[in-house]
Amino acid sequence: TQSATGYLEFPSEIYIKPTSQPSAANRSIIADSSSDSLFHVPTFLSYFSSRLPLVRDESNGRREEIIGVSSSLLNNKVAFDAFADLNIMTAKYEIALRCYLLVGHLFSDEKLEEIERKAIYYVNKGEYERVECNGDNNSNNNSYGFVIAMIEQHHLHGLLLDKDFLQVEGAYPLVSLIRLLGLEVVADFLVEHCVPPPIRTVYGGSAASASSSVKSAESDSSRVTTEGDETLPITRVAEQIRSSPQLLHWYLHLIFKRRSEMYVQFPTTAVPPMAVTELHRSHLDLYLEYAAEDRDSAQSLSKTELYNQERKTTPLLLFLKAALPLGGIQPTEVRRLLEAKRVESLEDITEFPKSFAIELAYVIENYGDNSEEESFQVLDLYLKGAKSVMLAVTYAQRNTEHGSVLWEAIIQYCLTAGESNEIEGEEGKIDGTLFGSLLEVGALCGADLARLVSSIPQGMNIEGLRPRLVAAVADYRMKLKMHEASADTCRIDRICLLREAGHRSRRGMRQIRPFTNFPISTLNQSEESPKLSENFEKSQRRPVERPSRYRISVRLPMR
Repeated sequence: TQSATGYLEFPSEIYIKPTSQPSAANRSIIADSSSDSLFHVPTFLSYFSSRLPLVRDESNGRREEIIGVSSSLLNNKVAFDAFADLNIMTAKYEIALRCYLLVGHLFSDEKLEEIERKAIYYVNKGEYERVECNGDNNSNNNSYGFVIAMIEQHHLHGLLLDKDFLQVEGAYPLVSLIRLLGLEVVADFLVEHCVPPPIRTVYGGSAASASSSVKSAESDSSRVTTEGDETLPITRVAEQIRSSPQLLHWYLHLIFKRRSEMYVQFPTTAVPPMAVTELHRSHLDLYLEYAAEDRDSAQSLSKTELYNQERKTTPLLLFLKAALPLGGIQPTEVRRLLEAKRVESLEDITEFPKSFAIELAYVIENYGDNSEEESFQVLDLYLKGAKSVMLAVTYAQRNTEHGSVLWEAIIQYCLTAGESNEIEGEEGKIDGTLFGSLLEVGALCGADLARLVSSIPQGMNIEGLRPRLVAAVADYRMKLKMHEASADTCRIDRICLLREAGHRSRRGMRQIRPFTNFPISTLNQSEESPKLSENFEKSQRRPVERPSRYRISVRLPMR
């Protein structure tokens, strides 16, 4: 039965992330019955169940027969919504969740291809794509925001991990939830309840008992979970959404950015779990497949300021910096994959490939043998692949072993590029645009400007050479003054600290070492031990001259 008071209390249509108690849990009030009933709920359940052949009858375990019902009235959205609400009234939340997920699978406003495109956009841009619309799509998605609260309140997380929960071919619960609520809402839910992969360790017993324990732990996944099961292991989620590589890429990138302690940073162990390292290998292939604009290093750096190019990163580069030290993916394997992808994207064989130049240079620089050949290879990746003089100069400054020959190669490259581009209308004039950039970058990195200026050939036209040199000298003098000021400050602070340490070391605390080697409680001044009592009285007397070895000066610790 259903009361009018309980029926009129509906949850809010806008999903708000629950803090302590979900606000959408008011639907539990509807389950209460009273004498002033409006209608008989079981009657309506039997009526709507005849129009929903996709929903299995939980009582007898079979689908009900459909007699005298038009095909246009079967499995429609209104019937699913009504049937879900009626099951919430009777506290059958598993069936209600199945109905809502089927609504997302069958009647989503966005196609799966569009959601996958938005997921890749988030990975590459770091934000969700905002599409201007009339508000219909947003209202439809927000109207099901209470589903998240229902899952959290009634602990239905285990149902989302069951691939066969919807009992429809090609329909997975997590993918249907994303289609029902959208990427942004489901992202917060997945991140909040994400946990490391489960570790099953058998310390004793036979193999049969171990296998039976594993089977019992994995069986009956459709049951209502307990408080301790309100989790979504990262491996279980990744296994379910593997059918959509774009969504898998989005989910792993989401965990990598927002829950790094479960994916690339492990505070409690030095060896990452094997299941996570296997995800690293799959994630690397996804980064290479869906790199989009960041595939071309020169194009990604063209929109970055000159002084900020050294700090420019890509999602793949961030992933390599975090995952390579863990050992899940080998540097040689990464280098082979990057070189293969660079050759695939090359249209002209004679052209130097520009794709993944920054990532390949990072792998060679940090995991190579630092030979002269590899140093020149990294330099070519920065100069010819990424088209960045700034990255090439900073690499030459870092490489102390081959720095001199790298500088010669950079200067020769800038001169050769200038000679190949002569100024139109002026014969014998060499274009010095690239060499001017080298002077500017050298001033920023603290390079030897005198060496660069002496390398300028006759006839090279460098626009704004005098202002650039004046600015470089002024910047150098400013840095020199800052260094001298900081050195003077450190010297004064050091003198003050030494003076205070000397003053504290002269302050001591006087202590007198006791002469007796036995406790006072053991002394017995009786007639049975007169000698012991006499020795104790002598030990308590203060000597006239106290040897220096009994005076101890203890230094006080500094504050």
